[in-house]
Amino acid sequence: MVNTAAQQQNLEIPPYLQVDDSGRYFTAGGEPFFWLGDTAWAMLGKLGEDEIVDYLDVRAEQGFTVVQTVAMFPQAGAESPADTVTAAADNDAFWERVQFAVEAAAERGMYLAIHPVWGDKQTGSVITADTARDYGEFLGDRFGAYDNITWTLGGDHPADGEEQLWTELAEGLDSTGGTQLTTYHPRGDQTSATWFAGAEFTSIVRV
Repeated sequence: MVNTAAQQQNLEIPPYLQVDDSGRYFTAGGEPFFWLGDTAWAMLGKLGEDEIVDYLDVRAEQGFTVVQTVAMFPQAGAESPADTVTAAADNDAFWERVQFAVEAAAERGMYLAIHPVWGDKQTGSVITADTARDYGEFLGDRFGAYDNITWTLGGDHPADGEEQLWTELAEGLDSTGGTQLTTYHPRGDQTSATWFAGAEFTSIVRV
């Protein structure tokens, strides 16, 4: 596990989210947690640090508890760290900005639900079954210490024929032994249970 800036600064990170034993709601620190999420898909690749702070300040004041965003999202004018996930790990400036956003959210008691890569139109090119595990391990090594992160695989994307790719990515994320929840985001008229109902990595099944 990397020695993160959060550890160096003794940043207070919100407690990691869990699914209650009933399977009906989330908990944080043993207390029920209400997921009120705002969607800012392009935040990590489009906003500067000052803009991230301004945005999170407004959402925290409005009572949002989660911001749903994407790391590799080359859409809506967002900067993607690279054309492939293999090369993305070398773009340290980009990941420092992601880390800044994670820590800024933590300071406001908020969580980031991060898509490692937006699945739609990127699987098979930006990310493949051969590169997914290494990318997951990279993210796990860099961000596994942050309990205010959850991971969302997919991205408006059916997993037909790509079950192995997403499983490799999830197992890479989990290789550091973290406590972060993982789920899958299909299209709006689909359920992740179609592909991952019995998957060990799926903390939450979208229905």
